[in-house]
Amino acid sequence: MTDLDRLFAKCTPEPNSGCWLWTGALSRIGYSSFRFRGTTQLGHRVSYILHRGEIPDDLEIDHLCCMRCCVNPEHLEVVTRAQNINRSPRTLPNVRRAQTHCRYGHLFDAANTYRTKAGKRVCRICARDRMRGYRAEKV
Repeated sequence: MTDLDRLFAKCTPEPNSGCWLWTGALSRIGYSSFRFRGTTQLGHRVSYILHRGEIPDDLEIDHLCCMRCCVNPEHLEVVTRAQNINRSPRTLPNVRRAQTHCRYGHLFDAANTYRTKAGKRVCRICARDRMRGYRAEKV
């Protein structure tokens, strides 16, 4: 049995999205696990190697479909680490960038927002309220 046959035996095509969903072992965070070339490797990397060729050492694979258990080579792209992080909707910087309001519901707009030296957005209304509370405690 070839590596490609073993790979196909562990995945099921999903007709709506086109993903090849991994039915074999998964890591704690949902990535496929596959024995290849004498070691356990990530299934999506193996799928890319078998269908498209080797992955350069300084690059990694990005799931265009955002499904960690997908091994469809059409859904995989070789990118740099920075590109992979910037594309992911789940990274903390991307989640914060997408926020339109602070945790208390105030709008992040030009009039109500300032940035710290570190680049963090701060709600002016919340900062003012925190300062009022601080001054009230000091008296």
